[in-house]
Parts: sequence; structure tokens; C-alpha cells
Amino acid sequence: MRFHHNIFLLLLLTTTGLHAQMSFHDHVHVTTQGYPSIVVQNADIDAGDADLSGQLAVWVIRNIFGPYYIDAATPLPFDRVRLEGEDTEVLLGQYITLGHELDFAGGRIDLMDQIMMIEPGAVLVNEDDYSYGTASNGGFFWMTTFLSYPDGEEPGGLGLTITSDADLSLTQFRRGHSSLATPGGPSIERWYQMKPANNSEVGAKLVFEYREGELNGYDPEDLVVWKTTNGGLHWEMLLEVDHEPDANLVVFAEPDELAMYTLAPPAENMAMNSNDLGDADRRLEGKTFHTRLQVYPNPVHDQLSLQIESDQDRELELRLLDARGRLIRTYSATAVQGTNQTTFSFTEYPAGTYWLQANDESILPVAVVKQ
Repeated sequence: MRFHHNIFLLLLLTTTGLHAQMSFHDHVHVTTQGYPSIVVQNADIDAGDADLSGQLAVWVIRNIFGPYYIDAATPLPFDRVRLEGEDTEVLLGQYITLGHELDFAGGRIDLMDQIMMIEPGAVLVNEDDYSYGTASNGGFFWMTTFLSYPDGEEPGGLGLTITSDADLSLTQFRRGHSSLATPGGPSIERWYQMKPANNSEVGAKLVFEYREGELNGYDPEDLVVWKTTNGGLHWEMLLEVDHEPDANLVVFAEPDELAMYTLAPPAENMAMNSNDLGDADRRLEGKTFHTRLQVYPNPVHDQLSLQIESDQDRELELRLLDARGRLIRTYSATAVQGTNQTTFSFTEYPAGTYWLQANDESILPVAVVKQ
């Protein structure tokens, strides 16, 4: 972990019931035994280089004046984490696991480009518009649990509630905070993904929760639900949604298969029959797309293949943007009439969501997920 100079921690050794006060300096390695509780209070933790290993029972962070950065050489297991104080800000520089509870009594945690693995039975509690979890650079919360005919269940307290007529069995949940590129425009800064083992005719009702600060300036009642089954290569627009803006909720039905969802404006001239869902680029009426981008594999680990379908010869400039819309790199591509193939290396880029856009508004951008 990274600490500023002379940070005082209260260490409670639960195995012995003893209390000890410790002073942590820069370049300190701390190894815990048993299941201690550690409290960080009234400290400016923004520099230095220390790391922590061992199992933590309770980690309380309160009234931090400046970002508190959690980092270590290996993934850290936490049983309980409690944030206290409206100015407390935690930045995650390392994959961590949560064994029991993350309590947002005050403050915020930013996963950045990391993952918080929520173990079965663990939960996030007390999130609101002032105290919450986010992921500014493509990270996400991740949980795997069994769901059998769920009735209003919210696994992990992640903000997506599900009722289903199906025995979904082992189900993966992810919540991320990247703005995704949909045919209707950039999405809000929240998405959910569900991958159950049994994923057909699920007959589900989903309740999608969001925060005011994630709306990207949109009026929530102007948004629709967008769905993708392939990481953003194709999108479907779900129009039959019920808005509860006072509660920051959107309710919608999913009769077929569970997938990845976000909220964004509707696309112009999109077919309005929500029972006739198809690929988004096939359902845009009144527009002709002479060139189309497709990427695979998606998610990508190292080499990304790009397929450009064009009905004419043309020169393209492609822009790779990160989850915040910042330009990462530009590429030049020559497309001839027909199908064109090229590859890009993604090895150097950290995990997260990226957008690949062309210098032509008629070409739909595609989202690329790096794992």
C-alpha cells in the first residue's frame, strides 16, 4: 500500500483481543496474521510505497484528506471494508476480493482499471449519490452466484435487481462505469452484464439502478435501455421501459436471454417495435451506412482483428479512445470495395473499455473490451 509519512493506524488483533498503535512510514511492508481490524483516520495518504499482505477482517478508512491508494504485489483479501467521512476517497491499484461487506457510510471508492471480486454472500451497502463505488478507467465489480427462480434479488447489492421464471443456475454479474458507444450516442457511466449458465427464455424483469452523477448530462426519462450480447459489436434498443427518476431506477422486461445493458438516448429513425429486436445497424431506418466496422475477439487480450466492410474505395482515419473519451492512438486505413481485414496490437493497453471510431459520423463506432 502507498502511505504518506507517519501515518498512524489502529491495529486490533482479534485473535488476542490486544490493541496496538503503529506508525507506518514510506517503503514499509506489513504482513498480518489472524484477522485484524485496521483503522486509517485523518491522514493524507497520497504518496510513498508500502504494501500489505495477509487476511484483513475489517478495514475502516475515515476522514481522509486526499486520495487513499490501495496497492500491493498480490491480490488482497478483505472481509469487511467501511468508508467514513464525506471527503474520504479510495483509489484501487490492485485487484481485491470482498468476503463480507463494503459499507459506504461516507466517501467513495474508485476501482480505476482494477476488479473487485465480490464473493458469494458478500454485499455493497449504503450506496447513494454522495457515497458510492465507481471505476474511472474500465474496472468493474464482479460476482458469481447461484440463482434459482430469483424473486426480486439484488446479488451483491450491485444495483441490478432480477425476477425470473427460470432456474438460472451459476450466474456472473458485472457492474462497470465506462460510457459505452451505442447507436443512440454515448451511454451513461454505468453498465451491467449478466451471464447465467441457463440463458434462454429467462422471462425476467430487471430493475436498473444508476446515480445522478453517472447520467452524462441526460434527462433520465429521455433514455432507453440498450442491450448487447457481443461486447458492443451489435446493439438492440429496448423501448418498453418504466422510469422511476425519483428513485434513480429503470424497469424493463427481458423475455429471452440476459446480456449486457446500459442506458442511452434512442437512435434516430430506429424501428419502434420492441418485440422485433435485431442488430442495431440493421434496424436503423432512413440511413445508409457505406462502411461498417467489426472487431474480434471482443473481449481482446493481445491482437485485435478489425474487419471493414465498404461499398467503395476510401481512406479512413480510425481513433482509439479510452473509457473517458481521451484519444489513445490514431490509425490510418485504406479500404477497398468489399471486405478488408487488418490487426492491431492491444498488448500495451491496460484492461478496460475502449472505443474505436472513424472520421465519418455515418460509421457506427464499436466498443472494445480489453481483458
